[in-house]
Amino acid sequence: MKRSLFTPRWKGYVMPKHIVERTYGYDPRQEKLFAEGKLAPVWRKRYPFLFDDADLNWARWRTNYHFREWLAAILLYESGGYYSVQPNYVFSKHRRKKQCIDGVLKAKHRDLWKFIGADDGADADASGNPDLFVYHPTKCQSGDWFFCETKRRSEHLARTQKERFPRLYQLTRKPVLVLRFEKVNWPGHG
Repeated sequence: MKRSLFTPRWKGYVMPKHIVERTYGYDPRQEKLFAEGKLAPVWRKRYPFLFDDADLNWARWRTNYHFREWLAAILLYESGGYYSVQPNYVFSKHRRKKQCIDGVLKAKHRDLWKFIGADDGADADASGNPDLFVYHPTKCQSGDWFFCETKRRSEHLARTQKERFPRLYQLTRKPVLVLRFEKVNWPGHG
């Protein structure tokens, strides 16, 4: 059996079918560099197909909030070739993101489109939506896409997410991937 991000890793591990969780370690120095505004420009230059100038401006303005989303987008790209549209993918002021998700979802998944608030434009309430819309650039029209939420290892899903994720599963038959990130102090790096 071919392994994927959605293949359960442990026998007997029971998880609601609408969520798949994975935990990854990261070097806390990266988070510090991101918060200082030094890492996002480097990642923007290295991954221009994942991050645009609007993402970079957003990261500079809200330095403590988007590190995990950026790290997840890179991890998903490096591990499977997936592109991520993050965050605020439903708001019309983010034209590139809106066009991307329009192209994949609007025609075939009208109920989902309405549920995530994409019809409502700038006034949409995106609370409870997953952080990332993830898709494979050459296979998205055939259904190789999903939603991803990022959390610290100890963070819980918000009440709105606990309410919305089962409905996302009903609409898509795809679990939401929850990537949890845990600080790891690598030997010799204090």
